Amino acid sequence: MKVNQFLLFYYFSTAVSAAGSHRCKPRQSTAASSGAAAISGTATASSTTAIASRTATASNTATASSTVTASGTATVALDSASGTAAFIANGVHNGIPPNDFSAYVKGTPPAKAAVQTQIPDYFFTGIKLQNARGGQGNLPKPSRGWMYGKEEYKNRFRAFHSDYLTTRKFGGNYTLMLGNLFGQRNKTSPHPGDGGDWTSWDEFVTTICSDLIENDILDGLDIEVWNEPDIQFYNYTPWLQVWGRAFYQLKAKLPSKVRVVGPGLAKPPADTAYWTKWLDFIQKNGSVPDAYTYHHLLTGTDPAISYPIFLEQLSSRHLPVRPVYVNEFGGPAEQKPSHDAWFISRFERLHLWAARANRESTAETTNDYLANTLAKKGDTYSPTGSWWVMAYYANMTGTRLHATPSKDGDFDVFAVSSGKGIGSTKILAGSHGTINPYRVAVTNISSKGYPSSGEIDVTIKEFAWNGLHGATPSPKIHSRTKTQIKNDRIFVNIKPSNGSFAYAFEF
Repeated sequence: MKVNQFLLFYYFSTAVSAAGSHRCKPRQSTAASSGAAAISGTATASSTTAIASRTATASNTATASSTVTASGTATVALDSASGTAAFIANGVHNGIPPNDFSAYVKGTPPAKAAVQTQIPDYFFTGIKLQNARGGQGNLPKPSRGWMYGKEEYKNRFRAFHSDYLTTRKFGGNYTLMLGNLFGQRNKTSPHPGDGGDWTSWDEFVTTICSDLIENDILDGLDIEVWNEPDIQFYNYTPWLQVWGRAFYQLKAKLPSKVRVVGPGLAKPPADTAYWTKWLDFIQKNGSVPDAYTYHHLLTGTDPAISYPIFLEQLSSRHLPVRPVYVNEFGGPAEQKPSHDAWFISRFERLHLWAARANRESTAETTNDYLANTLAKKGDTYSPTGSWWVMAYYANMTGTRLHATPSKDGDFDVFAVSSGKGIGSTKILAGSHGTINPYRVAVTNISSKGYPSSGEIDVTIKEFAWNGLHGATPSPKIHSRTKTQIKNDRIFVNIKPSNGSFAYAFEF
């Protein structure tokens, strides 16, 4: 799809404004606060160009030094702020065990929901969890959902309730996948409204809305009507009927503070039937969600390409810009520190909230390991390389700095400043899996109290990767270098030790 640059700039500017004016960040619980501040900031022509194409680059990108053979240069402008850091990509899709999880697995679910204690608290507080999403998929009998009887619904609801309580304890927002509590699993399963009979579905929606209110599961709650309808339904027609019906049912039965979000498609915005038909439908039906949701799971897809396409799709239909939540990102080949940092940099630049995807096939892999960020031996958990990236990112506090990716789009950075002078600048860097050498050009460094000439000490940290569920030590010091300052800027060079590793620069 060709992107209209004028419309893109207008709509991107509006989108940034929407990110600040709508509740896109988690609503804080009374029990705990994540300390995250609301995003603010404005788009510029250069930032709009950068997101429109992976080949875009900022006008102030430095010319490569003759002594460095780099595949590309990312830039950070210390004098250009872009809002307050809020850790918007520190979310998880599934991966949180309900209380007494082993009892669910054994088929004897507990009688009461409570905050889980299986994963120690510091693994949640360490990443300042912003969002969680679930619906307790893959729990065995007797916790399979509404389609299997009311007792099975109650058990699955109780497991969801536990995850909600856990997420709220740490200040996060929770997205409930409604279809998971209904229990439908694939294209061949019975669908709501089959044969024109909506009796069971209508009773299900009435019941769950009543249960949400009765159990005070309202603050910080989003409801996504269906997860991956482009995979779960045999075509878009029955799904659109479910969407249109459920949207108005939920709006009528629940307080306005509960958001209805969607579409939750498995593929990012593109000219596919599911995307275009859904957008056309909500335009005519008026069922525009409170936030737009979709996934980035296909290797090779890029938020910097799909998001501008989505903005133009909205613009061409005169649909409103709303917060966007990429509620599953990173396919199996992309769940590594390098990709984590690359995605984080993309989402921060685009102001997109995000949750890490989860490799899942069993009750355990679906409802444990904090979305594959933890290793586990017996009952003991340890961080993986991805958890360390999320923890470092969660401690990048202060003001976000304007940054641009490398020209080829395969290397990207996220940067913050916590004040002025030595130790105030942190840059997180990652590639899309390449071991090619790259560099970061940091401009206007005197604006943050550094000298405009001479030398500056730069510490480079390395985030390693030991495979899926592989315990990984804390990031090590990769190098400490004295970097020359010329024309109020420095260049930091990096040749990744491994295509799975991420890096951080501190000075």
